[in-house]
Amino acid sequence: MSKTEKAIELIRKAHTLVAEEIAACIAGNGTIGTLSQLKTVQKELEEMERKVIYDLVPPRAARGRSMGRMICDSWPLGSVLGDSVLAAEEAYVRI
Repeated sequence: MSKTEKAIELIRKAHTLVAEEIAACIAGNGTIGTLSQLKTVQKELEEMERKVIYDLVPPRAARGRSMGRMICDSWPLGSVLGDSVLAAEEAYVRI
């Protein structure tokens, strides 16, 4: 599997988990982050996937790690959701 294919796989997995957490948050059962944070992460994952699919990935130095900083600062360490988003972001940066 290429780096690009792996990145897409991890981004989609993280997106699914974020969507599930958003639904839980709306239902009053959310356990990680705020609805605003989750929607921001969802939007960022969608943008990353679009850039990868359409070969619009910026140079490596221009690929930020904003989700990683937010997750490390405010989400529980070792959460499946946080780990998944971090893995997706890392795979995107390494393309």
